[in-house]
Amino acid sequence: MFERKRKQLMIYLVFAVMLSGFFLLRYLPLKIRTRALKLQRQEVQQTISQASIQSETLPALTEQLTELRRSIANYDEQIPRTRNLGAFLQQIAGLMNEHKLREQMIEPQIEIELEQFNGIPVRLKCKGKLRQIYTFYKSLQNLNRFVRIEDF
Repeated sequence: MFERKRKQLMIYLVFAVMLSGFFLLRYLPLKIRTRALKLQRQEVQQTISQASIQSETLPALTEQLTELRRSIANYDEQIPRTRNLGAFLQQIAGLMNEHKLREQMIEPQIEIELEQFNGIPVRLKCKGKLRQIYTFYKSLQNLNRFVRIEDF
């Protein structure tokens, strides 16, 4: 009887060792790996959703880049090689007349030196309707010369 109980105890002990071995050596590592894979999957899904959102804005950004490239394509040509101030002032006066602006005053200021090129500030005064001044402003931007309006 003692021998029989001993065998039974050994069987239970072997079973307990096998069960704990399975639990410690197989189940727990798989559980930890499964949790890590789930977290990794969530991160990948989040990255995919962010990429999807960003890909929707890509055509608009591409169009904006194309527009910016088009606007700066002839940038170097807009900076005159020579001063040629008289012709520029005549162009401005012609544009003012074209847009029927009244009480015109065009007054060149002292030339200023910038890093890459020189600038000649020009003070303009005129009167007209807002629509006329707006179209005059647009015409100034379309000149074959770089024009920067600092104060309106």
